[in-house]
Amino acid sequence: MAYSTLPVTVTYGTGLAGLAFTWLLTGGMAYWAVRNKNFVQHREWMIRSYVITCAFTTFRLVYNILTINFHTPEGPTAEIMAWACWAFPLLITEAFLQASKIQRASKALAKKKESNKTHVTITTVSADKSTI
Repeated sequence: MAYSTLPVTVTYGTGLAGLAFTWLLTGGMAYWAVRNKNFVQHREWMIRSYVITCAFTTFRLVYNILTINFHTPEGPTAEIMAWACWAFPLLITEAFLQASKIQRASKALAKKKESNKTHVTITTVSADKSTI
């Protein structure tokens, strides 16, 4: 069994507990959506779940860059990364998911406005009294 040389603090522990809870929540919501045949919601929750699943890799990658390249202290860096490895990527992902919804709604509204335009053509018939 490997032992960590990092001090386990409340900040570090709650960050990882939040990661675990969020991973279970996103996976559970994706499962619930697919069980209800809501495939659009299932897709979105699976994207979130994938981002959370990659948090362990994000933690290790950014942690090593900060401690090795920038010589930051290991303890505080681990505490920050326990939260930052999943919170920031999830926030960015959520912004992209919501932006795509806004863009789709905007396109649908524009299409609806375009189809609602009625083209009325008025033809005038002039009658000359001298020919009647």
